[in-house]
Amino acid sequence: MFPAETISGKKLARVRRATAIWLRQQKLGRVQARIDAAAVLFDGPAGKPRIEYYENVSFPFRHV
Repeated sequence: MFPAETISGKKLARVRRATAIWLRQQKLGRVQARIDAAAVLFDGPAGKPRIEYYENVSFPFRHV
């Protein structure tokens, strides 16, 4: 399983709710927000870390 495959609809909904609460607390008014995700992968125990970055994550999430 790839780390990005752990992004579920339930997890994304929790992040969206937390984001909405934080934005209200900051009193920023209506702003556009985007949820991105990053995954750090290692090729074996001594492998060099590799970062996969996903912009504007939505569900169902499709790892490409």
